[in-house]
Amino acid sequence: SKLMEVPSALVFRAVLSGDYKALLDVKESEIIPFLPALVRFALCKAAQPIGHNSWSNARKVAHKIISEIEAANQIAAYLDVEFTEIEADVQKVRRMKDKLSQAGDRAGSKVHNVLVSSLQFGLTVEFERADNTRKFRLLISELLRVTDQLETPFKFDTSDLFECSVLAEEVSNMICVVSAELPSLLPIVELSEALLRLHKGPLFLCRLLANSPDCFNRVVRALLLSGEEQDEVSSAGRCRTKALRMLCSLHPPIMTTIQSLAIDNRKHPTLALFLALEGTNPTSIKNEHEACIQSTSSFIPFLYNLIVKGNKETKTWFTQYLKRSQQKYRRRSGTALSLLRQYLLKEVYCHLQDKLTRDDKICEDDEKISMDEQDSDAESDAENISDVPLSSKAISQKELSEEKLTKSTLELVDQMEIVISDKDPIVEDMDTSEAITNVNDTLTTLIKLEPSEPQELFSGRQKSDEEALAITLLIKIYCGLKVQGLFFNTDESAAMFNLLTNTSPPFSEAGIKFVETAFCILLACPFLVSPPGRSDTVKLWFKWLLDNQHLFNRECEGHSYGELLLLTAILFHDNKRAEIEDVISDTVGMEIKNVPRTGDFGEIRDLFLQVFSEKVVCYQAVNIACTQDLNANMTGFLPVNSVMQLLKAKSFSKHNIPLKDWLYRQLCKVKAPVHSILPQLIEEYVQAVVLGPNSGVNSRNSLYATVPTMRHQPFTEQEIMNVFTDDGCSTAAQLLFLFYLLLHHDLYLSNLRTLVSPQGDLPCSYSPHVIHFIPVKRLLLQCTKEQTLYAPLYPRLIRLLVTHLPHLCLVTDWMEQEEKENSSFQSPALVLKVSKNRLTPDFVKKALDAIQSSPSRALIILQQIAGLPLDKLTDYHTHIIDVLPKLLDPSIPRRILNLCLLIWKELSVIVSRRLWLDTVNALSQRKSSARPPRPCTHEDLYQNPLKIILNSDSRVFRCPPLFEMLLHVLAAYLAASRVWLSEHAHTQKCVSLAMKDPNTAAIQEREELRNVLLATQESAVVQLLLEICLPTEEDKSSAKYGQHLSVLEEIKCLVCSHLHQMFIFDPNLTKLVHYQGYPSELLPTVVQGIPSMHICIDFIPELLAHKERAKQQFGIQLGIHVIHQYPLAKSMGLAQQIITKLTSLVNEIPKDSLEAFFTPLFPSTILLCQTFPPLAQEMTNFLLHLGRVVTSSANCGPVNLKSIGKMTYLSRDEVTKYINSAWQGKSKCKKSADGGDDAGMIKKIEITFLKLIETAVLKL
Repeated sequence: SKLMEVPSALVFRAVLSGDYKALLDVKESEIIPFLPALVRFALCKAAQPIGHNSWSNARKVAHKIISEIEAANQIAAYLDVEFTEIEADVQKVRRMKDKLSQAGDRAGSKVHNVLVSSLQFGLTVEFERADNTRKFRLLISELLRVTDQLETPFKFDTSDLFECSVLAEEVSNMICVVSAELPSLLPIVELSEALLRLHKGPLFLCRLLANSPDCFNRVVRALLLSGEEQDEVSSAGRCRTKALRMLCSLHPPIMTTIQSLAIDNRKHPTLALFLALEGTNPTSIKNEHEACIQSTSSFIPFLYNLIVKGNKETKTWFTQYLKRSQQKYRRRSGTALSLLRQYLLKEVYCHLQDKLTRDDKICEDDEKISMDEQDSDAESDAENISDVPLSSKAISQKELSEEKLTKSTLELVDQMEIVISDKDPIVEDMDTSEAITNVNDTLTTLIKLEPSEPQELFSGRQKSDEEALAITLLIKIYCGLKVQGLFFNTDESAAMFNLLTNTSPPFSEAGIKFVETAFCILLACPFLVSPPGRSDTVKLWFKWLLDNQHLFNRECEGHSYGELLLLTAILFHDNKRAEIEDVISDTVGMEIKNVPRTGDFGEIRDLFLQVFSEKVVCYQAVNIACTQDLNANMTGFLPVNSVMQLLKAKSFSKHNIPLKDWLYRQLCKVKAPVHSILPQLIEEYVQAVVLGPNSGVNSRNSLYATVPTMRHQPFTEQEIMNVFTDDGCSTAAQLLFLFYLLLHHDLYLSNLRTLVSPQGDLPCSYSPHVIHFIPVKRLLLQCTKEQTLYAPLYPRLIRLLVTHLPHLCLVTDWMEQEEKENSSFQSPALVLKVSKNRLTPDFVKKALDAIQSSPSRALIILQQIAGLPLDKLTDYHTHIIDVLPKLLDPSIPRRILNLCLLIWKELSVIVSRRLWLDTVNALSQRKSSARPPRPCTHEDLYQNPLKIILNSDSRVFRCPPLFEMLLHVLAAYLAASRVWLSEHAHTQKCVSLAMKDPNTAAIQEREELRNVLLATQESAVVQLLLEICLPTEEDKSSAKYGQHLSVLEEIKCLVCSHLHQMFIFDPNLTKLVHYQGYPSELLPTVVQGIPSMHICIDFIPELLAHKERAKQQFGIQLGIHVIHQYPLAKSMGLAQQIITKLTSLVNEIPKDSLEAFFTPLFPSTILLCQTFPPLAQEMTNFLLHLGRVVTSSANCGPVNLKSIGKMTYLSRDEVTKYINSAWQGKSKCKKSADGGDDAGMIKKIEITFLKLIETAVLKL
């Protein structure tokens, strides 16, 4: 019967698309399965779409097709049955069943018989003798009975009606008609599930969906989603898999969708594998090697995505399938897993065919997977639905050599006997000769590939890139299967070993990928090396990898597998098993656990270390190609990783292998963003350079018995400076070399005590000229702007810069740069349209030389220079320095001065230290002698920053833009001087300790002298700056006194801002300066202009308690001005303390010194009462007491001082009248014996009273 065959896919495609004309040329036997659909389409009346003539034409074609087929008459007769009556009876039966459902299963089962009368001769005979209506009643009754069993566990139904082969054709047609005419009674999805419980159910289901093409996708999807996770472990799963495979053969385009749906929902792994295997049938290709490649292009990627790239849930699901399949069907050849293994083994043989003779090739054209399986019994434990034999050339048993029979071949013979003697009952009419041929072919091939003795590597041709990539995918799949629980048999192990070690890779990127993958898989599967004779092959392969990597370097522009071999060798030497596991997992692309802990792993480790000894690894590291454009975006195993490991283990020092040249080349090829390992690598190398081979990790923790002896050499000064002059080196490379230089200096100072020889000889270090040559500030600015690109380096670099080069990290510079970046204002100098004259050096020099006579021309030139980018400003550094002395001329416009200041600040970012030194020398005082003064050097200014002020032209102190330059330079050299003195003292201390100098007191005294020198130096700077704020005689006598006053106020603002930064940096400096004292007339300027003066409140009581009267007097004035500026609660207590001190000083100071001491304090007392008016009464008592003391020794008439205290209660006019009347006795007073004027003192006291009342009491 044709029912046993799946309907034609060609006819189904025509019916599905409505192309009935394509059926005119089809054989009648292929059209018969589709007759129910064709007859209904041709005969049933349906609403014709308006305007579609193709509809009527298609019906005419269908009518013509069925008119030539006799079986169509029977189906047409089926359509005349009154299905409405049958449906009504079925509904009646269901209602009766619901009423009798409480009576139990037995009563419910009898309800279906009500649909038909009692059967006298059995269901089959009754069906043959009945008319069409009764036949449909009998069929529907059986279908409903099977449908009711869907809620029960799966079990095949044994209905005679569905089992009879004679009636199968008619029954299938009637099922199609029932489904179409009674869709609500028997939904097609529910009907499909019921058909799966029949032995011929998959065939009936194919006929049903072939005649219901519109429901095909919906039914197939429902069948798959309701399936089992593991379909080979149950009869239901196997039957459903068979049905879905048959449906996919009916409509092949849906195979890919079903396959993806099965994997996404983790259902039917067997079905997914069968569908993938059925898609690999390259029968149209005659060349067997091309056939292998084409089949690989569809099936191998599927397996790769499933096994290697799948998510965790999918891998777990497939792992369970592999374990169950191996446990239950370990020796069956028809399962999907066995077919998968056969296919993969065939792929391996195809890639190894260059090692076989042409007469013994095994990669033949596949036969199409057979779909002719017989339904198994419900209770049988069938192993699979179908078998997919791989037909090959049969060989005679005489060709099998008994010497070459291994354990695996004996297992295959045993398997062959099982196939012959114990056939699966579910498979019908299987050709036993095919199974024998299949096993014999595999057996013969394994005997040919069994490695008996070590053979020469790569005896075949070199693989192409396409072949190498295909082999890489294949071995990754094998590795994934092994990781997920597949146990390799001896044949697969032999084939895999040959594929890994006997494949000649191309010298290309594909070849590198294959070598890296094969190497890691060999480590992940160490059991492949266990059989005798393979260790020599593996060792030979390792040697080949070591000797030929330069060929890959040459062809792939420096890229090879050497990085992986190098890193693996390092990890092997250090016995770091966890890291080796990570390397294997990252290279293969899957998580591999506990592989390095297997027993066979030690053997392959020993083989590898025999080739890659520690010394070979070190030579390999320094000879490996540097990574071009190394940056943080590069992943995987890079040479720097390997070098880092070797450097930490001190392997280079142990074997006397220099690393400097390789590291220098690699650092020069660095790009942004900076790789995170580079700062660590530099730290390790600098530590090895400075401290020698015994630094870092304790040698007792190392696996190496030999103590390292070689000290790594530092980079030469010329090599470092070449990095900053070579345009090929990136900013990242320059920053790394700057980091190297600073770190070398830091470690040198930190370990100087141990580095100094007992004779006091200092070790060699880099000269200051190198750091002066580097544009540190420009690099720091760029690094700060792009911190994300230099994130691993930036914190380390900032720490070193702040420690050793603080003059390049001034707070004011950071604030100005941040303000410049955040400001959207553009200087007018940059907006002004300038001329198109070229800024040649001669042109600029002439214009600036004539700045006094032609300032407008110089202004235009300066505007052009100010608009240039930073990298081009350095060309005009000399011109700006040369013009600075000319700017001291008072006739120079302020706009030019401001423009020069702007350009100077921009230059300070690029050539900071050179610019600072040139500025100091340019603004130095010109002496009248013919011999010019010696220019200052950096060392001179480090040792004595006071020269910056003392040697400067006095006109600079009245030119605010130039004075701002000078203050900037002064702040920088003060910071540098502190570091220089600290390092100098530290060096001398280390030398003394190294020479075992017992004079520790001298060392301590030297440290104290350094601190005193720093404090004296900075306090002298403060005193000089404060002195600049005093008006000179020239300022006072100048005709432009008002103009000079405005300039002086601007100078005071600059000085106060600078002093504020100094006081914040060192609060002790504030105390020291005020203990030294300065002109009291500067107190208002200092207190109001320096925000940090509030800290004086803490030490003013100490100043008041000083023994010197001048310091007490200065302390009182300072305290009152600070209190007035910061009227806080704490200031109130200080004010009371000052008044108490004033009162006590009246009795302590000699009477002849009272006027000299208190006269400068009277204005301050008024200011104090103005700040805190409640203190007016206490201040009045002080003045009364001072007045009594003065009048007691005065030679004048009586003055009624008792009533002075009442002045606080009088009006202003009364107070004035009283003071005038009291002052009438002044003429009677005489000078004291010491020449003092007591009457004048009394008058000052009374005037102070008046001002106090005017400013404090009356306000209160």
